[in-house]
Amino acid sequence: MGSFEEHLDVARLPAAGLGVVVTWSVLWLTGSSVYAFALGAAGAASVLVGASVPDVDHHASKPNRWLTTGVKLAAGSGVLYLVFLFDVDRAVPNGLLAVLCVFVVLAVMTRSERLVEHKRPPHRTVTHTLWAGVVVGGSFGVGIGVLGWIYDVPGTVDLAAVVGVGLFVGVATHLALDGLLDPVPADDVTADD
Repeated sequence: MGSFEEHLDVARLPAAGLGVVVTWSVLWLTGSSVYAFALGAAGAASVLVGASVPDVDHHASKPNRWLTTGVKLAAGSGVLYLVFLFDVDRAVPNGLLAVLCVFVVLAVMTRSERLVEHKRPPHRTVTHTLWAGVVVGGSFGVGIGVLGWIYDVPGTVDLAAVVGVGLFVGVATHLALDGLLDPVPADDVTADD
């Protein structure tokens, strides 16, 4: 069981390894140094992010606080977007609109935090499995790939694959540090073995 900083320290070597392998592979295949370094950096960064993902279920962890803050900001931004989408400012004086927006955004942000608190699983359950790494890596990889396909961005498939693999490797390093990847659980080892 490591702290946030220990998980990142352990993930630095696999992150550097993935970054170097991706950079040299892409450089060899394409000859584009900028593209190769960008993909290598994305791979290394995704390993570091993946190493912190499993602790998102612990109430005091940094990833949980970042997720909660992100949900609050997304909810507040969504409310503001809807307000301006429907041109509410034409029907309500600007000063009153600003006050109403602040109250609505604060209410939505507070409610969204409570929603996150109630939906969080207990610590070291589903988020501390290799399946969580597969789901997180696969979801982000597919999401990046789909967005790249929709907006016709070249190189998105490569980026999706690198980020997906990097997130999975990061989750695996987290589990290894926590001792959850042991081939034989410590409970099953006896003195007779």
